[in-house]
Amino acid sequence: MAEMAPSTALPISREETNPNGILKEYFLQSDPIYRELNVLREKGDEHFKKQRERADNADHQAEEFLYKMMPQIAGELHDHTGGSLDPLMTSADGRLHVLDLCMAPGGFSACALAHNPRAVIRGISLPRASGGHQLLLNSDHPHYADMQCQFLDITMLASEFGVNQIPKNHPEHHKFLSDRPIPP
Repeated sequence: MAEMAPSTALPISREETNPNGILKEYFLQSDPIYRELNVLREKGDEHFKKQRERADNADHQAEEFLYKMMPQIAGELHDHTGGSLDPLMTSADGRLHVLDLCMAPGGFSACALAHNPRAVIRGISLPRASGGHQLLLNSDHPHYADMQCQFLDITMLASEFGVNQIPKNHPEHHKFLSDRPIPP
């Protein structure tokens, strides 16, 4: 009869019963690289938590900063992708149509218009009352009238994500939307 290897049971604290937590505890105790990575992840989590708090509670000055930063990022994407903002597909009217999710403060749309001045822009953005930003796009742009932004929470667009029935007992049942915000 073959001899069994000694037990390598994981040291489990009495408080931890979640399988992921048990594994995390084990690796924290036994693997120095995992411990180091865990510290870095926690620092990253804290950094992004602060960033989100700043964005969610942005004053007008911070919104202007975000507005100016987005065209820079969009421009870099355009340059590094060989022209991602160049019109690849246009509609029957020969104009590029752009969907800007989380549109406000509007820097990405401003960049799209800089590359495609006749573009038709449709956007969705979180309402200010729900933590969204003010839309700062320049209303002097000649095609400003061709831009539309609907202020709603995109996470509530149930049918857009393939969810056709929301349980009646869901705490936010009444907030989910089944209509398409921007028709095809």
